[in-house]
Amino acid sequence: MKSLFNILSEPIQKYLDQNENLIAPAATHSLICVNQSSPILVVTTSTRAANELAQELISLEGEDQVINFPAWETLPHERLSPKSDTVTARFKAFNIVTGK
Repeated sequence: MKSLFNILSEPIQKYLDQNENLIAPAATHSLICVNQSSPILVVTTSTRAANELAQELISLEGEDQVINFPAWETLPHERLSPKSDTVTARFKAFNIVTGK
């Protein structure tokens, strides 16, 4: 599937070079990410959107190329601690990114 995306690689790169702020439909996010030659940070509007995009990218790039940094899932005023799984996933993501 990724080889099909290579056809669009040049037009995508031209678009990215001409625009500072990238606004694109959600359906194209994984395509744009796959065509990046350097690491890219994608901020989504929800945990669900982040998980869906991560799964799309994993199917195209492989699990070792995608890091999903989960939200806390608690609000500061709630006086609740985040789930231990969430804390662990966030630490793992930091360790992968920083190389520790």
